[in-house]
Amino acid sequence: MKMLITELITRHPEIWARLEDDPGLPFLLQGVFFLWRGALMAGLEILGVLPEVRRGQVAVLRALVAEEHLVNAAAELSHRFGASDGNPTVPLLLGAALGERAEEVAGFHRRATSFLTRVVGVNHEGRLFHLQHLHEGERLYLIREKDNPHDPNAIRVLDTLGDTLGYLRRTLAAILAPQVDQGQPLAAEVACLLGEEFRPDLRLNIKVTRMVASFSGTVICLMEPGLEMVREPEAGDVRR
Repeated sequence: MKMLITELITRHPEIWARLEDDPGLPFLLQGVFFLWRGALMAGLEILGVLPEVRRGQVAVLRALVAEEHLVNAAAELSHRFGASDGNPTVPLLLGAALGERAEEVAGFHRRATSFLTRVVGVNHEGRLFHLQHLHEGERLYLIREKDNPHDPNAIRVLDTLGDTLGYLRRTLAAILAPQVDQGQPLAAEVACLLGEEFRPDLRLNIKVTRMVASFSGTVICLMEPGLEMVREPEAGDVRR
């Protein structure tokens, strides 16, 4: 938070002058902080506390959050999961900050080389216990579960010990599963871990990366449960 305030004061004094006396400033900065860390839905829910959209708030988002991050956040919000549902403030705020790039939101998860998302279902079957052993940047594995009785598109998230952490949310899995079934490998890592003060479905935030389909070695997203882990993906495997 202090870093964000320093950034505004030193590099964007004109924006700071507009917001210095804004009663919503603490919520704005806290929301931006979590967006910046990679906990997108947590950040958006905090921004949802803002009663209205102001130009200064839009300027702060543009100044402190990368555009691709904002597109990613808007794509997450478009799935209508979270307490900000029905609150027009956040969609209006993101739309104003993105401008013409708002058109990219609809197809973001289908085309992005990498994206941030959250893992759901972490509060079931004792999975929260495994979160305390994770660290940011740690490799994770995605398991394609065609025979899942609840969702034929299910993609399970595992840690390196093979413990189940949860699942990609259903609407995202519906986009990724057909691609995986056609041979698209995926890699994943922990992007941001949040504490117990947050709802379980907001706590584990991950980065998913599409790998070059022709690479050899580790099966990053497995077609069936099982851990055939051979090596870490090399730099050349990632689609640039």
